[in-house]
Amino acid sequence: MNGIVTLLANRNGASVAFVGIGSTFKELNVQADSGIVVDTDVSTTGGSLYLDGEMSGVNLGMEIAFGHAQVASAQSVLTLDVSTGLITAAGSLTLRAGQGIVIMNDLTNLAVREHFEIDADY
Repeated sequence: MNGIVTLLANRNGASVAFVGIGSTFKELNVQADSGIVVDTDVSTTGGSLYLDGEMSGVNLGMEIAFGHAQVASAQSVLTLDVSTGLITAAGSLTLRAGQGIVIMNDLTNLAVREHFEIDADY
């Protein structure tokens, strides 16, 4: 896809899920009221990747939840944002960005003996 793609799930209780085949965008901005599930690889080829799992700031405790062995990559900046919730991984997780990674809350691995790979300048 060309240009910025924005997924806005702003109704109370609305969430966004990436499942199945990996998703690639030129630039992607995702904002959800009640969390984001990333159960497949998500990447951008020409700009930033912004994931906001708690856009209203009212639904406390929402999360960005990555499945096992997922990759999130951005050509420029990768931002993971939840106001009061968690950013979780169910196993190994790779975060890559060409111009920096911004993590706006705790990043927690729910699996034992799994790793994070974070490359903020690839």
